[in-house]
Amino acid sequence: MKLWFITVCLALAVGACASAPTTQYYRLSDTAYRLPATQKSNVVLRVVVAEPLKGQNLLYQTDAHTLHFAKQHLWAEPLDIAIRNQLANALNQQNRPVRFVPPSLQNNDTPELTVYIEQFHGRFDGQTQIEGYSVFKHQGKTTAGSNFSVLTAQQGDGYAAMIDSLSTGLQQVATQIAP
Repeated sequence: MKLWFITVCLALAVGACASAPTTQYYRLSDTAYRLPATQKSNVVLRVVVAEPLKGQNLLYQTDAHTLHFAKQHLWAEPLDIAIRNQLANALNQQNRPVRFVPPSLQNNDTPELTVYIEQFHGRFDGQTQIEGYSVFKHQGKTTAGSNFSVLTAQQGDGYAAMIDSLSTGLQQVATQIAP
């Protein structure tokens, strides 16, 4: 009986020492939208992410065919909104004749640039990958935009380095998608 009691006490003590892994939340580097001060024509920027990207989990491609959905490494905000804000800020820094705004500033005849994100993750070869395409719509007419595929070298290990690399990749995407 004493042996059983000691075994149970030891099991409880060891179990109490074990802690659950902590959940980490991540944001892209520039997700607070800033409305440009200049008065230019508005273009609404929309971002649509592929189904695997709609969850909170960060994604990591472990080989040519396998995506890993992180369990303790999550997005702190909806990814489509974070990407939209970062892209809008990057596009607005390019001194274009228009300013890119969120859908909340849309009126009936505001042109729209929709960016479809199909891939947005880290990879087994030390790079991050962003792929997708854009479509421009104005006055009911849709103009094909462009495809984009950006690979960015990850500087360092871990999810924080992956997020930095994805943010850098979005800057490159911004140079490729504007109408």
